[in-house]
Amino acid sequence: VFIEVLASLAAHLCSFPLCLLCYLDDNLILSSSFQRAQRDLQTTISVLQYLGFSVNIKKSQFTPSTHLLHLGATVDTGVCQVFLSQERQDIVQGLSKSFHSMGAIPLAHL
Repeated sequence: VFIEVLASLAAHLCSFPLCLLCYLDDNLILSSSFQRAQRDLQTTISVLQYLGFSVNIKKSQFTPSTHLLHLGATVDTGVCQVFLSQERQDIVQGLSKSFHSMGAIPLAHL
């Protein structure tokens, strides 16, 4: 139900027009300029609060940026690329070494 509500909210915000990427309770606003990003942020917060959602100020980044951490990935809009965060790289590398030392990988580990 929450996902359906969020999908409706994102569709409504896109009518402003505003580009909002949602994953559960994480939202990313994509804007074409610094000024547009500030306006889109204010619109998004206003709509969320009007509909009864709360915005976690401590977990939010309110300064527009071309380089940010989102859902464990580093997003760089300057070069249009997404990279695994260092923490995720370390986890993948550790799992890779662990699986390599096992030879065969049991299905339960996948």
